[in-house]
Order: sequence, then structure tokens, then C-alpha cells
Amino acid sequence: IEERQDPQPGPGWAGLGWKAWTFLGVVLVVLVLGYYFGRPVFQHWRHLRSEHLAEKANELMEQRRFHEAQSMSRAAFLMAPHHPATLRKLAELALHISPQEALALYRRLIQTPGSTLDDVHRTIRLAALVRRLDVAVPLSEKLHQTDPMSIENIQIAAEVALARRDWEGAIAYARRAALIQPSNPDVQYFLARILYLDPERRAEAPAVLLDVSGGLTENSLRALEGLAQTGHLDEKTAMRVADRLRAHPQKKLEHELLATTLELRFLPEDERSRRLDRALEELVNEDKDKTTVGRWLNTLGLHEKVLTFLPLDEAMKRQDWFLIHLDAMEQLNRWQALVSILDRQSLPL
Repeated sequence: IEERQDPQPGPGWAGLGWKAWTFLGVVLVVLVLGYYFGRPVFQHWRHLRSEHLAEKANELMEQRRFHEAQSMSRAAFLMAPHHPATLRKLAELALHISPQEALALYRRLIQTPGSTLDDVHRTIRLAALVRRLDVAVPLSEKLHQTDPMSIENIQIAAEVALARRDWEGAIAYARRAALIQPSNPDVQYFLARILYLDPERRAEAPAVLLDVSGGLTENSLRALEGLAQTGHLDEKTAMRVADRLRAHPQKKLEHELLATTLELRFLPEDERSRRLDRALEELVNEDKDKTTVGRWLNTLGLHEKVLTFLPLDEAMKRQDWFLIHLDAMEQLNRWQALVSILDRQSLPL
């Protein structure tokens, strides 16, 4: 009888040599490192790729290739739907297409860890603009409670109050900001703008604007523009505004014309004509200046002056000049002459 022998166990794990164990250890380390470091690298690549797609979408939008821009925007969003830089770019892009869609992106953005205070400000302002008060009001209240002394937070609260048609609330916020920074021309200009929007308080705006208009900032120039266009200035104040317009470092031809308009308002008829002729000689240096001045003359109702400033032979050289000339003739009811001109074979249209 043969003796029965139990089968011998194979080498199994215990029989592995040191080389095999080393190999398995290396594989395990690579897998662990790949899990912890590979994912962030891949995530970083997705973020960079999504930002690139968002920039490409913006380029397509500038080229007015709207359908392609929309497709590219969608691809950027799908690549990294929670990446703040991508969401920010897509929201800015969506502003040109759909403010509602832009608001949805901004709301998503401010929920991400990488959002900024500026993102919150933009979200509230856009929500107020599109009348989404259910979004604007709670965000504004929370922001104001977080930092009640912040000028921008106070001004945003005023803008939300305007969206709610709460004039008293808006003015109260604007006055509070002006009290906190009484020497800040931008803050004072904001108050004047809010006052001017309220028909019952509009008369208070020029005094505030006059205080602001002495600075050298862009808002001081806006204040001067607002004062020049109110039509309720006495002669002394009007001349003061005209001088400041001409002295402002950011002035353009339009501001020179505003200053001249203020001067003409208080001059006798004979002096007004001479002052106007002198202004036309001094201010017109390039062809584009003629376009601006011609339109300005029509705005003032000086249509006869337009026809001498831009006679027909000269007006025929450019479309904008020709249209200014035609506008003056129309205002003077010179219909037969207009028909005769328009019957010509060659017109700059």
C-alpha cells in the first residue's frame, strides 16, 4: 500500500524573494503618490485649459462670432465648473450676451473658495441692475453688516435702495458715505448723482457738484459736465464752471465746447457771434474736430452757421459732414434744395 502524501504548499507570499517585495513596494509608493499628486496636477491642467478656452471665447465674441463664442464658453465651463478664474471670465463675457446668465455665473462664483470681495460687489450690482432684488437685497445687507464703514458697501446699499425705488434710503446711504469721507470728490459726486435722480432733491445736486468740480479726477470732470448741462446756473457760477472745464487736465474738445456754450448763454447777441467765430478758429484743428463742432452747432440751433462752417462742396467730401449739412437744411425747412442735392448721382452715402 502506497503511503499517501499531502501536497506541499506552493511558494505563496512567504516564498517571494526580496526583489519581488521591493518591486511591489515601489509600485505601491507610485500608486499612492499618483493618487495624492497626480490628481492636483490633472486638476491644475483642467483649470489652465478652461481659462484658455474662456479667453478664446472672448476673442470670438470680439470678432462677433457669437455662436462659436457660446460653444467655446460652454466647453470652458464643463472643463472646470468650479474654477473661480474661469467663472469670472465667463461671467464677464456673458454680460455682453445675457445679464441673467452672467448673474447666474457670478452667483456660482461667489460660492467658490477662490472668489473675492470684488466678485460679491459685481454680483450685487448686476442683481440690482436686472431687478433681481431677491438676490441683491440679502447679499447687500450681509455685506453692509460685515463692514458698515466701508464706502463701497454703503454705496452698493444705496444702489440697491434705488433699485427698490427707495429714494430716501438711497439718499441716506449716500449722505452717510459723504460724512465718512467729506474730502473725497468721488464720494461727493456719488451723492450728487443720487440727489439728481430724485426730482424732489434735484435742486440740491449743483451745490454738491460745485464742491466736487475743483479736483483733477475723472469724477470732478463728470461733475463739471453735469453742472454745465443743468441749465440752472447763474452767470458767476457758469463762468467758474467754464474756467474749470478748460483747465481740467483730462478735458477734450467736447469740454471746450461745453465751456463755450456756458459763455454764449450770458453774452449779448453781437458779442455772441464774435465769440462763436473765435471759438471755431481756435478749436478746429483736424477733420474730426469739424464733425464734433458741426454737430454741436446743430445742437445749439445755429443751423445757418452750420451751412457756412460746412458748405456743401466741403460737406460732400465725407459722409458725416454731409449728414450734418443735410440736418441743418432740414431744420431750416429748405426742402427744395434738399431734394435737388439728393437727386445727384454721386453722394457720400
